[in-house]
Amino acid sequence: MIALKFYTTSHCHLCERAEALLHRIAKEYDMQWNKLDIANDESMIEQYGTIIPVIQRTDNNTEIKWPFTYDELLTFICS
Repeated sequence: MIALKFYTTSHCHLCERAEALLHRIAKEYDMQWNKLDIANDESMIEQYGTIIPVIQRTDNNTEIKWPFTYDELLTFICS
């Protein structure tokens, strides 16, 4: 199983687009993600506040930040 962290916040239209891409990929691959709302943590606001949505692989802690396409996200997740 592919495990991810999804750094997001409420009312973020780019985050909604990114999560829609995750749902598309999840139809083909065994994966799950943990949504982390950065608004609840000052250190996450500092780290991710201007670059969300960010998706992090939990196996190697690599990250992809917006903007990314479906193909770029798929490559990131499956590499």
